[in-house]
Amino acid sequence: DKTAPSISAAGANATITCPATPIFTAPTATDACDNNPTIVLVSDITVDGPCAGTYTRTKTWKAVDACGNESGTVSQAITVEDKTAPSITAA
Repeated sequence: DKTAPSISAAGANATITCPATPIFTAPTATDACDNNPTIVLVSDITVDGPCAGTYTRTKTWKAVDACGNESGTVSQAITVEDKTAPSITAA
């Protein structure tokens, strides 16, 4: 077996508003010889945004079959932004 497994697309990139937590959709994989190729998390990177509580988190995956053949990588990025104005109350 010298053929790499096929990996599906990860979930769509998205933008959410804080304080929501990103929910990622991992890809799936198929292989001609291995009925259960493994999905491997290659990286999970968070980059801070321009203000407190904002960031972009990107996860990258690949598929590996039982013979060690590897697919290319797919990624999903979720940006957390703050679009909510602060509230003020009288003392």
